[in-house]
Amino acid sequence: MATEQELRKPFLEFAGPNGAYYADTFLKIQKNVLGRWHVNKAAMLGSFVWAALRGNWLLFVIGFVIDLIVAVNLALVFKYSKAAADNADKDFLVERYEGWSQSSLIGAILVFFLGRLLFGWIADRFYARQYERWRVDHTVNNGVEKSRLVLAGLIVLLVVPLML
Repeated sequence: MATEQELRKPFLEFAGPNGAYYADTFLKIQKNVLGRWHVNKAAMLGSFVWAALRGNWLLFVIGFVIDLIVAVNLALVFKYSKAAADNADKDFLVERYEGWSQSSLIGAILVFFLGRLLFGWIADRFYARQYERWRVDHTVNNGVEKSRLVLAGLIVLLVVPLML
């Protein structure tokens, strides 16, 4: 029978930094005892940057889209606030722009918090699937590599200007 240390070794090798956390979490996933409301706090806070560092590009896209929706809504808040100020002499327009601005702000806040919570919730589950693929094929991304941030940065630089 394998010892606890032997069971944890592949997880530690795969995850790299913070490997003990992922070893515990992946073992719980494999035993089907991971709590229903388990959230990866690092992933929740780091969002698509965390996913890029870990080399999980599906999570990168999910996190990036969530944050992009928030950014677009915040851009609308500023756009409508400026429009309300520019049309201060027209009450009906001010009321309309302020309503749109408030709706966009509420949308941005909701998407940010609910999106980050969802991202943190799916992060370990998706990362465990990546680990399972890595066990079969060691060319699958593993560990944390800062060089992946270059690709992530290029994607952000290409997409964000198109959306705002």
